[in-house]
Amino acid sequence: MKKQFFCKIWIIIIVAIFLAGGILGGWYWKVLKKEREGMKEMEIPIGWKSYKNEEVGISFYYPSTWGEVIDFMENYANSWKEMEKNEKELKIWREQILSLLEKLKKERNISCIL
Repeated sequence: MKKQFFCKIWIIIIVAIFLAGGILGGWYWKVLKKEREGMKEMEIPIGWKSYKNEEVGISFYYPSTWGEVIDFMENYANSWKEMEKNEKELKIWREQILSLLEKLKKERNISCIL
């Protein structure tokens, strides 16, 4: 008898918790919806610039007095291209120097040049 009574009480408590959660959740959702509807688009101050990088997925506004935003990825890519160009030039110079050393070895009959 006591077990059935406590079982019914637990069922009532659980149902009450679910009902309270549903009511509070619905109320909270309604409040959030009203807040979103009341929000306006952000007004950009006069003289501010915008920056947007879709590759990274960011955008922001900043005062024009700060200057231009430097795109790190663009600078990195340019630096990398410059390094590749320099590496190719160095390989060409190395080959030219080695061929000159070989000529010197043959002309002067030298077995080893350091």
